[in-house]
Amino acid sequence: SSRNQTIHGPALKTDSYYKEAITFDDSRQQVKDIGHFPDIPLIILTATEHSKKHEVIWQTWKREFLKLSPKSFQIIAYGSRHDIVNDQPELVIDAVATIIRQQK
Repeated sequence: SSRNQTIHGPALKTDSYYKEAITFDDSRQQVKDIGHFPDIPLIILTATEHSKKHEVIWQTWKREFLKLSPKSFQIIAYGSRHDIVNDQPELVIDAVATIIRQQK
C-alpha cells in the first residue's frame, strides 16, 4: 500500500516524520470523503529535494490535490526539502498572503 511505501521510504529522521507518514493516507481519505471540496483558493507547495524513490506517489497526490478546487495552483519550492516552511519561509508567507488577497 502507499502507506507502507511512505513509511518505509527515506530514513525516518524524526518521530514527527513517522507520525506524519503513517497518517498521510488517512488525511487523503478524509479529504476525499467530504465529497464536494469548497470553491476556495488552494496552493500546493512542492519541494524538489526529496527522495526520488517516491516521486511517482508524491506527484500523484499533488495532482489529486490540484483537482480539488478550480482555484488551486502549484508553487514549486526549488531547492527545498520536505520542510518548506523552514527551508523557504518567505515562500510560505507569500502563499498565505496570496490567499488572503484573493479573498478581498
